[in-house]
Amino acid sequence: MPLIAEIGRRWPVVHTQVDIAALKTLPQAGLIFSSAALPYIARSGFPALWQLLVSALLPGGVLAVDLFGDRDEWSSGPGTYLTRAEVECLASGLETLRLDEEEYDGPAFSGPKHWHLFTLIARRPA
Repeated sequence: MPLIAEIGRRWPVVHTQVDIAALKTLPQAGLIFSSAALPYIARSGFPALWQLLVSALLPGGVLAVDLFGDRDEWSSGPGTYLTRAEVECLASGLETLRLDEEEYDGPAFSGPKHWHLFTLIARRPA
């Protein structure tokens, strides 16, 4: 049996589509992953959502997220764009496994743009 099918059989994946900015609760989780959603949360709602995500992590659970940096071309628009110091602050209380920062010019759906991205992988202490 292929690995993905085996994983799906042993640990079913449940997909739900929601407005994450409106979330008030989350189930406890061993893994929380967000590839490209959190940067689109309004700055005013971001702290509460971040606290909700961190609170949902089980002891030993891993949080893996992509965040936009303050030098991203879109940073003058709506959303949450963070400095490295702000990202490090978000990770306080967690064990940072990886914090990568990238800045480059590349394609976007709207055409070329300047990207400034953070990838944070952190673990809640056991």
